[in-house]
Amino acid sequence: IRALQTAGRDAQRIEAAADTGATIDPATALRTALRFGNGALAVGEVRGEEAAVLYEAMRVGAASDTVIGTIHGEGYDGVKERVVADLGVPESSFAVTDLLVTLAPTAAGKRVVTIEEVTDGGSAVLFEYDGSRLEPTPRLARGNSRFVASIARPGETYADGMAAIERRAEILEPTSLHRGSTPAEGAADA
Repeated sequence: IRALQTAGRDAQRIEAAADTGATIDPATALRTALRFGNGALAVGEVRGEEAAVLYEAMRVGAASDTVIGTIHGEGYDGVKERVVADLGVPESSFAVTDLLVTLAPTAAGKRVVTIEEVTDGGSAVLFEYDGSRLEPTPRLARGNSRFVASIARPGETYADGMAAIERRAEILEPTSLHRGSTPAEGAADA
């Protein structure tokens, strides 16, 4: 939060705990955050009933369509299994997920290893870590990403959507935990 505030972003933190006797539980904290307005919503450690609230926010397009949550699971199959089977989110609600960013532990902390787009038939990898950097896959370069096409404004091309992603990565790079990463990696880490 501090890094986002330092970068000039209006970021507010709500802390919640699942412990009995906690001031506010995670699901109530999330419902409260949804009333803050149209900014982005980021939820760390989704692991209980707040998962249903998070996916409802995604489904209805809350928070200007920018709803982000972190959850333990490895890639599309692992996250889907965790969200649907373990946390009871309907499969139709999980289907509104746009992107899955998978991190892996490193000696320096964590790093992005894949960015997947959720598709009608499962998922498709858009970026993959090659051992030295996060590289775009042929799907992205061929213009086959439904997500990239969806962020282009009316009259803009797929290339315009890609350019917008690169601009956002440059803006978010100062908030990255990994100062040596490339802009695309920094945006995914932030």
